[in-house]
Amino acid sequence: MTELQQFFGCYFHQDWDLSSSSDQEAIQQYLNDSDLHSIEKSAKELRSLIVRKITENQLDELITSTYKCSFDPNSNGSTYIEWITTMHATFYDLIRKHRG
Repeated sequence: MTELQQFFGCYFHQDWDLSSSSDQEAIQQYLNDSDLHSIEKSAKELRSLIVRKITENQLDELITSTYKCSFDPNSNGSTYIEWITTMHATFYDLIRKHRG
């Protein structure tokens, strides 16, 4: 199981909204709970998804079926690519802060 699969499976499982009030809160919880190495691995995996240039439908299928993510960014008016790009930036900002 990849770090990204663990992230989506743990923080965006089918009942994720019972422990987090928003996707941003769930992401922040992951960042608070995880070590820097795990966050770096997740950021790299997100980046590889971003640069693959797959279609929105393919990304939807990958994130929901392979990664078992139950959050739909369309509920916030975003696409999957916008959501993971923003998520990657959030992860990268934290990594950069820790490295000084």
